[in-house]
Amino acid sequence: MELAGVTAKAVLIIFIYMVVGFISGKVGVLTKTVSDGATKVLVSLCCPALVLGSFFRDYDPELVKGIFLSAAFACAYFLIGLMFGFIFVRRQNRNCAVARLCIVFQNYGFVGLPLTSLVFGSEGVVYGAIHLAVFQFFF
Repeated sequence: MELAGVTAKAVLIIFIYMVVGFISGKVGVLTKTVSDGATKVLVSLCCPALVLGSFFRDYDPELVKGIFLSAAFACAYFLIGLMFGFIFVRRQNRNCAVARLCIVFQNYGFVGLPLTSLVFGSEGVVYGAIHLAVFQFFF
């Protein structure tokens, strides 16, 4: 139950940031140029720095084992997702390829890594980054 509270608090913090950004955009404080620049800084600098910083730690064989397990689970997750996509999305849908892709691959990196950092700390970011690396391999 404690994890649910921590997660809810982290989601609330990120939601407040999004609301502030939305309102700032609507009232003209954030222009399209500023918004694009902030997004570029977040994606090109902040998220990679978060990932790199999480890997700077002493060698731990348990962490290495966890990394390989995380990669294996991520592969299984994506393969099972692909199977569900082929089973539940019928060919009659003209956008069936897009729907199948959306079942399996989500936008994990933009919000997922900061949320993982808030909830699980730097060790969680290590596992999240491995999941994201497997995602990049499949996508």
